[in-house]
Amino acid sequence: MIEIKNLLSNINQEAELIPLSVKTGYNVDELMKILIEREHGIRSPIFIDYDIKRTAGTELNWFNSSYKIISEETIRPEEFVRDLIIGAAKKIENRGGQVIHLKINFATADRSAKASLTNLEQGVDFTNTLPPPSKSIDIVINARAKLDSDGITECILETLKIIALKYKVKYSERFAKSSKPTLSLKNPTA
Repeated sequence: MIEIKNLLSNINQEAELIPLSVKTGYNVDELMKILIEREHGIRSPIFIDYDIKRTAGTELNWFNSSYKIISEETIRPEEFVRDLIIGAAKKIENRGGQVIHLKINFATADRSAKASLTNLEQGVDFTNTLPPPSKSIDIVINARAKLDSDGITECILETLKIIALKYKVKYSERFAKSSKPTLSLKNPTA
């Protein structure tokens, strides 16, 4: 509990931690009292330094693509995607680049999910209920990285070829483009 209080105070020193149990009812009445009787003020908006954001944006390149993955055997989409996203991030870093955000939206006939990576040490984060094993997966790759456009493209395409061989799948490209975005980040209050 002390660790949670310390973490919470690092985020918001004004926050109040109320231990409770929905199962036993412990402190639920206290929480309801706080919600009903206390005044809740509006927090000040987050300050965004648009000069820093604009500068950071000019250092990044983007890669966007879409593929159809076909296999004769069923494969687990999350395993394929995890290997692809980690492999691409490692290749980018091995070339001296830095992944800022690498995400893959993927879908089977049954459902879709998203894999996201911002840091290799933290691993891949999946959202939504993962699709069941399938012989067909649609994937959309979006990468933002500090590496030249050609470098990002090569890293992702080389990794896709390696992972396709590992899983014995074929893939067809629907769309692939690498670019440096033009940012017009103006301070909306200026």
